[in-house]
Amino acid sequence: MEVLCRNGFDVRVVKVVPFVGEMIPEPDIGDGDRVICFGAYSMRHIARERGWYPGVIDLEFKANEIYNNSWGEYCLNVDSFECRFDEVGIRVRKLGWGEWFMRPITDSKSFAGQVIDRDSYDEWYKGVVLLEEDDGSNLRGSTICRVSICRDIVKEWRIFVVGDEVVTGSQYRVGGRVCYDRVVDDDVIEFVEGLIILEPNFADAYVIDVCRIGSGRLRVVEVNTINSAGFYHADVNKLIGALDRKFNFVENGNE
Repeated sequence: MEVLCRNGFDVRVVKVVPFVGEMIPEPDIGDGDRVICFGAYSMRHIARERGWYPGVIDLEFKANEIYNNSWGEYCLNVDSFECRFDEVGIRVRKLGWGEWFMRPITDSKSFAGQVIDRDSYDEWYKGVVLLEEDDGSNLRGSTICRVSICRDIVKEWRIFVVGDEVVTGSQYRVGGRVCYDRVVDDDVIEFVEGLIILEPNFADAYVIDVCRIGSGRLRVVEVNTINSAGFYHADVNKLIGALDRKFNFVENGNE
């Protein structure tokens, strides 16, 4: 917000009512103004209904398609599988896994990608499937998840891409410990630039999380919608500048 205000953009702060899809207070936005949303992923519905551009650059199922495009071989979980949430326990038991990584296949935020063991999953399954508890998310037994075996991850970074250009980034984890740092290894930037060459125009803007595994190789962890991604220690000035150049906010109204 500080960066936006300092650069002359109009800012509207709203609360999004869960499930209802209303905003409080109702933002006063002129016809034809360019609008971009940051925060709750559910704002994608509002932005689409009101015709805001770019609004929310929603990847929807596109983020999951990376396993089938030219990035597939560079994905950390290239040998993962998809199944319903309520089938995960059966599948991993057959494979003999004591713990595993899982996340929803869409960018729905029904739950955060995480490593989980059998006991924790069984307790989770009980609440979601057997008791049908509502924790405020849209997680259901039918939610499709991507599941993979755990791997040795040394470091993780989030890279912001706008208009097929790497704009900024941040380290966010070392081993299993949260560790924010604006310094991004040179080969990480080169790796992402190589991915962009392989799959240009993947989206107008997005974030791509990259990790270094124990062998030293770099792998794609996941790709997410830029509007609801955490900034960590990325350079927000550079990000806002890149979005402005891409979508011409100044010339078309600037919300």
